[in-house]
Amino acid sequence: MPFISGNFEIAGSIPTESNVNFKVINKLLILHNLKELDESYERNLNKLLKFRNCVAHGDNSIPVKIKDINFFTQLVTDLMSEIFEKITSGYGEKSYLL
Repeated sequence: MPFISGNFEIAGSIPTESNVNFKVINKLLILHNLKELDESYERNLNKLLKFRNCVAHGDNSIPVKIKDINFFTQLVTDLMSEIFEKITSGYGEKSYLL
């Protein structure tokens, strides 16, 4: 896997549309001419967002169990790896220049 050396800058403002779900992540990837996430992430990302919003807004209608925490931790870890791979591939292919 390629390793980025030197400076790497991400803009201070990222258009997340208030919630980072599957569609928003893919819009951000497309904005930078990177390959989109596979549709297999859509359902689980939307589930994570629903849990996050319930917790953040004090809604305790969805009990958060340790299995949910483990599931979402793995999901975020997988997504970080997937997006990192898309960034490094785009960097190698120079797709960000298109």
